[in-house]
Amino acid sequence: MPPQQALFTFWLRLVCALVTLLTAVTSLARTRDIMITYGERVTVYTGPGRFYRPLLIVPSGTEMPAATSPVKNKHGEFFKVLVTLSDKRKAIGYVPVDSEIRKKSSADLADDMESFQEYPLAKHSLQATYAHLRTERRLVTVGYMKYVAPGFYLKGFAGSFLSPGSSSPLIGAEFGNDALLLKRLSGFASYTMGVFLRPKKDTLFEGSKNDLSNFLVQGALGLRLNFGEVASISLGATQVALVSANNSLVTFGGLATLEWGL
Repeated sequence: MPPQQALFTFWLRLVCALVTLLTAVTSLARTRDIMITYGERVTVYTGPGRFYRPLLIVPSGTEMPAATSPVKNKHGEFFKVLVTLSDKRKAIGYVPVDSEIRKKSSADLADDMESFQEYPLAKHSLQATYAHLRTERRLVTVGYMKYVAPGFYLKGFAGSFLSPGSSSPLIGAEFGNDALLLKRLSGFASYTMGVFLRPKKDTLFEGSKNDLSNFLVQGALGLRLNFGEVASISLGATQVALVSANNSLVTFGGLATLEWGL
């Protein structure tokens, strides 16, 4: 065989072998089991642990692509699954192996699980909040928040309301909704109620009292950037109603938060 023909044959066989190997690897990567839930409420978490934020609660009969082998760690065993959040959005989640689930034999799936990135988010966190209002008042709080359901959280907080030349401590509670929009970005809406602890006269606004009849009601909308289970930051707009006895003031402003996962 001439040297040129032998060299051509060698490269042709090498290319064919590489194509065959690539096809086999791609087929293997796209082959997963199908998980079927038979429990009424099976929780899917954002990471391999029950301390991660709930991603979704699926009803009985839901089918999800799942990894063949579970992820094992000190918190237990969890199957990696691909869940559908909306018509155009899917995400990686984790289901405890002791959930009410069963698995079917492998199937060639349309979606490759490895092409979806996972974003484990903390279920419990500390949150520091700073709000600057148009009336030159500022609100600084630190609170503990917990996601009690997918996208829904509760928070208790303490902090200080600052005005020119005066301040007042306050305590309160907040509930809100946080929904993933795009990869690490989510949108949030929150509703807050707080009680001022005997502020000085005119601290909240001109004419406010210095008794126990002072409180605030606050609403906020914004965007949050999540850095996995470690931390997240957010920016938003807020509307605050300051109430003192029979008087009140409604004002607007901006807010920023920093969360640290526990």
